[in-house]
Amino acid sequence: MPVAAAFIRIFSALLLGIPIVLAFTYYLVATAADATLLDPDFVASSFQRSGYYDRVYSEVLLRPEFSDWTGSFIGGFEVAGDERAQLLEDLAPTSYLQEEAERNITALLLHLTGSRDDLELYIDLNTPLLNSGPATLEFVDQRIEELESVAVSSPEELTTEVVTFLRTLNAGTLPIHAPSADAITVERRIQAYQEALDTIEGDGAVSSQAMGSLRQSESEALALIGQDKMREALKLSGRSVTEARIEQARTFILDRSNAVHRLNLVDQFAEANNRTPTQIRRDARILGLILRAATSSIAQWVGLSIAVLCVLGIALLFIPYWKHVIFWPSVILLLSGMLLLLTAFGTTLETSYWASVLCKGRDLSHCTLTLDVLREVAVGVRSGLVDGALKILVIGSIGLILAFVVSRMFRHKTS
Repeated sequence: MPVAAAFIRIFSALLLGIPIVLAFTYYLVATAADATLLDPDFVASSFQRSGYYDRVYSEVLLRPEFSDWTGSFIGGFEVAGDERAQLLEDLAPTSYLQEEAERNITALLLHLTGSRDDLELYIDLNTPLLNSGPATLEFVDQRIEELESVAVSSPEELTTEVVTFLRTLNAGTLPIHAPSADAITVERRIQAYQEALDTIEGDGAVSSQAMGSLRQSESEALALIGQDKMREALKLSGRSVTEARIEQARTFILDRSNAVHRLNLVDQFAEANNRTPTQIRRDARILGLILRAATSSIAQWVGLSIAVLCVLGIALLFIPYWKHVIFWPSVILLLSGMLLLLTAFGTTLETSYWASVLCKGRDLSHCTLTLDVLREVAVGVRSGLVDGALKILVIGSIGLILAFVVSRMFRHKTS
């Protein structure tokens, strides 16, 4: 082969290597995305592997934008940090969150892939609504039980302390101490408690619902006081006020959910982004069309066909030099496979790196949790890319061996 002709052919082969790499990359990414990113089971398992359901309480639900919602489930009480996260976990267990998330993931991906026409995304609030009362009451009971005792020496002082105690609870704040009336006779304790209720009722310090509940439990509370169980009486009256707060706080949730207590996520997303539900559904349909077009079997085969045709084109460039007909396509395949492999392994999936790039100006914990989920999805996509790159490397290696054998055969014949 003349040197000039060889140079032109090799240069042309290297140029054809560019569309080969791009076509193989598209084919491998499309097939990997179809098997991972658009697979509900894989995405759902990515949430599990990232520890999302255990971390969501402290890293997502404690964020300020969710305070109205979470507060509505816990009676609007001012509870912060780990205590609030634990209380939220009690009323919405991880199993419930996982069930809700997986149902919505499946519904969304089935819609995007065209398997389901309607975009129906919602959260069933019945479980947390059912648990909110018992969980909040138990929490308040425990906190009252743990309060520091403050001794009072007169019935008037006891009346004032009980009024302050109930007003504090009614305002959604947990008291910092509880009165201890050991220095006062039982009869005067009872009288002081009754006067406290009269004071609260007179000035309207609590809601009519709470006041009605306090009156209903009054005889039981007085009996406890008569048995020298002042703390138990305070817990009982605290329950009356807490139950009323829970019912009032639930109004926020009930006003935003339908008759069967389902929260429409499409409506909520539209409201948060100043759009209409119709626009959100339209955007979802467009996104679905793009994804289906990009990852369909036809698109995958087109990408693979372009790569194969370019490889055949390289082979045609070197006819009738049969050794080179096999050698150069194999070299290009080896280079393509190595480039794809280096790209797959060279792209870091470390959350800490991407957090420093993408989480600037955002809530770091929530952003990091999101990146951890995306990392698990990306690992699956990378695995598909690596598998494809290794197959290309194997084919290229076999081609080089075959080119060597053909070269030896021709040398043998000419000798």
